[in-house]
Amino acid sequence: MKLKEPNTDDLQSISECRRMVFPDSVASKMGRWYLVKIFKMFVISPYHFIYFIEKNNICVGYCTGSLGTIKTTGLGATSTMIHYAFWEGVLSLMVRPWLLFDKSIVKKWKFIIQKLFERVKKIFRGKYYVIEKKNSSEEAVWIVDIGVHPEYRRLGIASKLLVEFDNRVKNLGILKGGLSVKKSNLGAIKVYNKHGWKITETRSSSYCMMKDYC
Repeated sequence: MKLKEPNTDDLQSISECRRMVFPDSVASKMGRWYLVKIFKMFVISPYHFIYFIEKNNICVGYCTGSLGTIKTTGLGATSTMIHYAFWEGVLSLMVRPWLLFDKSIVKKWKFIIQKLFERVKKIFRGKYYVIEKKNSSEEAVWIVDIGVHPEYRRLGIASKLLVEFDNRVKNLGILKGGLSVKKSNLGAIKVYNKHGWKITETRSSSYCMMKDYC
């Protein structure tokens, strides 16, 4: 197994892994090309990063990260991804209109409409693909998305991904790491605890976990 920095040719493999890890998520349901576009943002943005583990030319695990503040997941990661993959998202919904009634989307209609108006305004201003730095200083690095292919679990891949995340945070000279995890994901929570992550906030269906690097 080899830990790698992806190039654009690797994004399809990472996207397929993501669809296997989270088959019921809206992003996965919107299709491979939507995911490829999102992961491309993590490759080209100076405020995000992505790495993955490859075995036999297949992505078996991946992690994306983002610079941010202690209170805010880096750059409002979800908002940034929606803006960057706007046209791919529109096309995906045009060919999959039933997704408009997916319960995960219905719960976020207010947020989606807000981002739609923001994107339209940027288009009129000539800003088609803009990755903006919203924070004046970075206080934390957040895990945005992390996953291990179901067929390659219990092989230490999650630990390798988390150790690499630790190394990147330390190299950036930032003293805090953050992530969000569903309360029901007991296996992931156990792994995070093993690597020094602590629950700092309880939300309706998830925990916010932080790690100190000082």
